[in-house]
Amino acid sequence: MVTLTLGLLVQSNFSFAQAGEVDSISLRRFLSSNDLDTLQYALRGIRKTGNASQIENCIQKIITNGIKNNARSIVHAHQMQLRDHYNKHPNDEKLAHVLLSMGDFYLEEEIPERALICYKESNELSRNNQKPPLLLRLSNSHLMMEQLDSALIYRNQILEYQKTNGLKWDALATKKEIVSLLQKAGKHEAALKYNIQIKDSLEPHGESASLAIAHNNIGYNYNLLKDYKAALNHFQIVKKMNKKNKFIDQGELFTNMGIVYSNLGDLNNAIDYLSKAEKKIDKKTKPQALANLFHLTSTIYYINGDIHNALLYSNRSSELAKKINDSNLLQENYLSIANIYQDLYEFDKAFEFQQKHLYIKDSTLLEERSLAQSRVQNQNQIEKSEKEIKLLLADQEVQSLLINQLKLESEKLNLASDKLKLEATSRASELELLRKEQEVQDAVLENQILSAEKTKQELALAEQKLITQKAGQRLLASQQKEELFQAELKVNQALKKEREKEIALLTKDKELLTKKQKIDQLQLAQEASFRNTAYSVGSLLGLMLLMFLGGLLNSRRINKKLGKQKTEIEKQRDQIESSKNLIEQEKNKSESLLLNILPKQTAAELKAQGFSKPKHYNQVSVLFSDFSNFTSLSEGLNAEELLKIVNLHFSAFDAICEKYNIEKIKTIGDAYMCASGLPIENKTHAKDIVFAAIEMQTFVKNNNKKRQAQNLKPWKMRLGIHTGPIIAGVVGSKKFSYDIWGDTVNTASRIESSGDLDQINISSTTYNLIKDDFKCRTRGKIKAKNKGELEMYFVEF
Repeated sequence: MVTLTLGLLVQSNFSFAQAGEVDSISLRRFLSSNDLDTLQYALRGIRKTGNASQIENCIQKIITNGIKNNARSIVHAHQMQLRDHYNKHPNDEKLAHVLLSMGDFYLEEEIPERALICYKESNELSRNNQKPPLLLRLSNSHLMMEQLDSALIYRNQILEYQKTNGLKWDALATKKEIVSLLQKAGKHEAALKYNIQIKDSLEPHGESASLAIAHNNIGYNYNLLKDYKAALNHFQIVKKMNKKNKFIDQGELFTNMGIVYSNLGDLNNAIDYLSKAEKKIDKKTKPQALANLFHLTSTIYYINGDIHNALLYSNRSSELAKKINDSNLLQENYLSIANIYQDLYEFDKAFEFQQKHLYIKDSTLLEERSLAQSRVQNQNQIEKSEKEIKLLLADQEVQSLLINQLKLESEKLNLASDKLKLEATSRASELELLRKEQEVQDAVLENQILSAEKTKQELALAEQKLITQKAGQRLLASQQKEELFQAELKVNQALKKEREKEIALLTKDKELLTKKQKIDQLQLAQEASFRNTAYSVGSLLGLMLLMFLGGLLNSRRINKKLGKQKTEIEKQRDQIESSKNLIEQEKNKSESLLLNILPKQTAAELKAQGFSKPKHYNQVSVLFSDFSNFTSLSEGLNAEELLKIVNLHFSAFDAICEKYNIEKIKTIGDAYMCASGLPIENKTHAKDIVFAAIEMQTFVKNNNKKRQAQNLKPWKMRLGIHTGPIIAGVVGSKKFSYDIWGDTVNTASRIESSGDLDQINISSTTYNLIKDDFKCRTRGKIKAKNKGELEMYFVEF
């Protein structure tokens, strides 16, 4: 009998609330221990991490060590915790095993009603239901509740199972148990029927201890049915078999024969066989059997009127009953002695033994009541303890919910912080883009100014060339004037000579007088004219030379300045071109980032309108994938290694989705979600997503081969697909996220979690769309959480 105690469990909960984080190395060290206190301390630390797999393993280890140390209260308390764990993290087979163990505990504690409930729940959950071990437990529960008919029903089911499966000897043992129950229920004819079947089954194998026992049991049944001759016949057969081999205890056999002879009224043979039985019973090893034999002999003597021998054997039985402390037998002997003394008219002694009989009877009843009360108190204590455990589990659940709520709030704050950072980055990018655009505009303006300056300089140079040309023209005109002047001078000189000749002819004398004077005057005039002309031509040539040299120097200076300006303009032009390329690159990055977050059509709608309307799709195929035992796989890996492996898989999945025009929705931890048939609806969405699923599982399998070659753990993946209507749209005002909603999404998630590793699990809706293109294997109806039973199929690939 066990009384559950909650002291340790409550103290553990208090410590858990006060304890800090336990590092993974310490947890592994604690889990390697076999000390219950250490394991419970480790459990508190693991509960804080929320790792369901580690919580389960730790509770299992506590239960195992509790069984070894016979700490039944701790075992039962943690069995309740494990049952609560499997209710939250469904696993029918494991839950069935826990319920079976809890039923055994209740049966040992003599609480058959509770045991029966646990066994029935286990029977409903287990795939191995209706097997003999569970049926035997159900039968024993009804037997403890004194519901013999129900106990017999389950024993008969065990028998049918054993017959069907050819378990011949097991069936014989079950028949013997059924006989025992039938006899207890007073159904002696039915018990006889089974005993005869047992005997008939054993006879072909020759004489054996089992056959002798069968004849003995048949004789016992016939005796109860008052067919004493038939009973004696079977006992004689056993006696004959016992001559060769002592198959049956001689003392028991002779006792049974003595009883039958007594019932037949043959006192001499009855007493003779009882005497033989007394000689065969070892007084040291079997005092109980000898005491019962003496009481039986006393009863037979009393029935046949031999009061003195009856008193003798009653006294002998009483002495042995006192030695072995058999109060029930002593009580019966005192009653027999009281009756004997009453027949002898010794009423004082009769009264004395009657009082002894009543005293022992009252003591026995009191002890039975005390035991019954103790059982009730134990049951009440167990119920109270279980209620406290349930309240404790509820408190732990509330604490877990509070912790999860705090984590969610922390994540919300982190998301808000990330959102603010992204907005700040976005604003900085916008400002940088505006700054660069302004720089480009300034560069364009500067280029325009330089172009205008160049044009102005080209105009100035053209004007200077024009001035130079005009100066050249004026110089040419002066030369022509001088030539004309010289020509006129020559003509004038020729005319003068002709006139002089004429004058000379007319007035030869006068000329001769004044010839010299005139010649001198003419020479002076000519010299003056020549000097004036030479001075004009020299001045003009000097001026023209100076103007030419100045223009040349000015032209070189202007050309040099223009060349420098041209170089600067070309540099600025290169800078402008580089800025344009940088702006274009940033623009392409932003465009790529936006298209990575949103579908192309949705992104275009957002850029054009600033918002996107939710859209309803009549039929979309949704895919979920999830890696098994992700937590255990990530143990021992640092963040960089883990991210590298996850990124390897998800990058491959992204490429596969792009290949089949499938829209990636999001990733959540190690889960990957995508959808086919949106944002542009099509009729091949189901076939496309199944092709993609096959390539995803193929990629994972091929990668696992490489990992196994490196002695690394494989990453196995479940994958589920469901088809149906959804609503798709963008959530968020600044940090956009494209998502889908609807019962189709939830069902796809359940299809994934109900699948098997390395398989592609699909719903009946998806199957009906792709059954002509892919070979599929039906799984029948599978129970899915919160969805009931769903028809599912495996795609063979």
